[in-house]
Amino acid sequence: MEFNSGVSMFLPDSIGLNGNDFDEEDHEDIVHEQTNQNEIVELIMAAFEGHEEPSDGEEEEDDEDDESLNTSNSSHLIVNEHELLNTNNNNNNANDHYIQQQQHELLHRNHLYQQPLYSTPAVSTPPPLVPPSASTDFDDHTQYTYPRYQQFDEHNNTEQDIQFSTKSSALVHYQNPNRHTNNNNNNNNIASTGVQYFDSLPTIDFIDPMQAQFMYQTSSTSSSDTQNQLNKFRILCNVKERKITELENRLTEYHEKYNSDLRVLKHKIELSERAKYDYEQRYQSITRQCEELIETNNQLQRTIKDAELKIQQLEGNKTQLEKKLDDAESLIDSLHRKVNELQRFESIARTQQDCELILASTREKHEQEIINLNEKLQITQMNLQEKTIEVDELRIQLESACKNNEKAIFERMETISHLNQQLHDCQRQYTDLLTSKSMDTFNQTETKRQLNRMTEDKEKLENICQEFQSEIRTLRERLGITEHEVDKDLFGISSISVNELSSLNRQVVPHNSTSFDNPNESLINENHHLKERIDEFASNEKNLIQINEELQRQIHELTHKDTMNSDETIITNSIHMEQINSLTKENEQLKKNYSNLHEKYDYEKHELHSIIEQLREDIVDLDKTKQLYIDVCQEKNSIEDKLRAKFEHEIKIKLDDLRRTLEKEYNDKILYYKNNFEQDNQILKTKYNQDLEQQSKELNQDIERMKINHEKMINELNIELDRLRANDDTKNRLIYVEKEFEQLKHDYTDLNIKQKELINNCKILEDE
Repeated sequence: MEFNSGVSMFLPDSIGLNGNDFDEEDHEDIVHEQTNQNEIVELIMAAFEGHEEPSDGEEEEDDEDDESLNTSNSSHLIVNEHELLNTNNNNNNANDHYIQQQQHELLHRNHLYQQPLYSTPAVSTPPPLVPPSASTDFDDHTQYTYPRYQQFDEHNNTEQDIQFSTKSSALVHYQNPNRHTNNNNNNNNIASTGVQYFDSLPTIDFIDPMQAQFMYQTSSTSSSDTQNQLNKFRILCNVKERKITELENRLTEYHEKYNSDLRVLKHKIELSERAKYDYEQRYQSITRQCEELIETNNQLQRTIKDAELKIQQLEGNKTQLEKKLDDAESLIDSLHRKVNELQRFESIARTQQDCELILASTREKHEQEIINLNEKLQITQMNLQEKTIEVDELRIQLESACKNNEKAIFERMETISHLNQQLHDCQRQYTDLLTSKSMDTFNQTETKRQLNRMTEDKEKLENICQEFQSEIRTLRERLGITEHEVDKDLFGISSISVNELSSLNRQVVPHNSTSFDNPNESLINENHHLKERIDEFASNEKNLIQINEELQRQIHELTHKDTMNSDETIITNSIHMEQINSLTKENEQLKKNYSNLHEKYDYEKHELHSIIEQLREDIVDLDKTKQLYIDVCQEKNSIEDKLRAKFEHEIKIKLDDLRRTLEKEYNDKILYYKNNFEQDNQILKTKYNQDLEQQSKELNQDIERMKINHEKMINELNIELDRLRANDDTKNRLIYVEKEFEQLKHDYTDLNIKQKELINNCKILEDE
């Protein structure tokens, strides 16, 4: 049995109560409670010192007490751990002096019976002792108590005063378990709450409200009662020391867990610092990349400017080359026109003649091809009619041959079945003879020889039958092959009769007759061959009949010999009976041995069952310990989860702050770069527009100059035309000049078109 070390109990010798102070009902309650407490003390003694166990009726009450112990321990262990640590220091010093004082008082104070101070139910268990506080002296005999008890209310967290009896001089003070005060401040608390002491006893400083149930008074006259009480106190002290050691072990475990959790948290903090350092390095690398991108952007803008200058130069060169190309193309066009005009007339006449010749030749070829195809069609139709006639004749021949072959096969099958029936009859007769006189023919060698001969003859007959069947199969396969070859040779005709289908379903075996020049001769030869084989089968049937007759004669002889040898079989039977008796005796001995072995097996089986039950009990104990370990691990996991959640929450908060700061800095830099980029773009656009305006002005000036020069040239040419018209010799020159004039007009229109294209290109560039 275990006791809660957080609950303290004091057993005074005399509290100053008299028997007249209580009524009869109170007296009965006190006696009943006394008996329950004595039973609990006897259980403690039996558990720790090996005394006799109580009766069956008491054991049931002890089980209830154990259950109440477990519930009270689980409910009060957590509350009283802190106060137990404060009281442990005074426990070891005060126990010896306190026990001596109790012995002295037990000798001088006498009562009629042990009287408990309060009503304690049988379910509750007495807690261990608590040493006196530092504020009391054991030699002080002048202080007395008043009948007042302070009880703690759990709902209101207040102390309530409960009056028990005005005649009693004992007072019990219950101290709130939520208080954590030192022993030096106890005197002030006692003075403020009205706490007084027993005549020669220390103060009872309770920790838990359950202590009120375990206060009781004892008195005895003999020395044996004092020794029993001393033994009880020692037991309770030993239990308390054990509980203290358990609590110390738990403290060490909690300290180890705390240290391990601290290590884990430190490790996680280091990881977070490393992650922070990595993020800073990434931020620096991103800033470097942004600077590099800005530099590359500037370089690209420079290259764009250089490319625009090159484009302008190339456009100038392009205009010059276009002018030259236009001049050359105009000359080439004029020459081509003249050449085409000359070639038109000759080419048209030649092409007409060629086309007429080609048409005539193609018509002749087409007519000849049609005539040839008609002749081929007539020839093929004649051949088809002849082949169909031949195919019909061959089919008639095949049908007749198939019918003849089937008849021959059926006849052979009938002969084979007849022979098989004769064989079965012989076997039945033989088996009947064997079954009727099997015991008489065991030791006869001659009968065995005859049996061997009969079996050999039977095997020979079976082999002959198998050969006949194989020959029938080969004949069927040959018929199928011949029909298949005929179908192949008849130009792939797919119309097949019912007999041909039945022959094709049979197995195909290769055959040498593959020629199609004389199919009728091959079929006739095969029919002759089949007739020869049928004659052979008929001769074989005669031989088989003779063999069966000989076998029947031998069977009659064997039956006669069996009757002669019946006496010998009787002698052999007697010998066999003696052997059977000896075997029965051996069988009985074996049964006895088996029964002995079975008893040994049962005994060993019982032992194994007992071992298995013990192992099961051990497994149950292991399961209990495992469950306790699982509970401890679950508590540990809950604590670890809480710590992890806190740590992750803190890390998330820090990471969010870092992200926000980085995003702000990044956005600010992006805005700065965007503003700079827009300003640069505006400057470039203004420069580009200015350059385009200058180029357009220069183009307009060039166009005006060209117009002026063109008008001057036209005027000069008109003057020259007027002069040349006056002279007949200059007519040819006039025509040439007019052509040049037309070319100039054409060039002028081309220039206007190109001017419009350049203007459109300039507008597109401005838009871009």
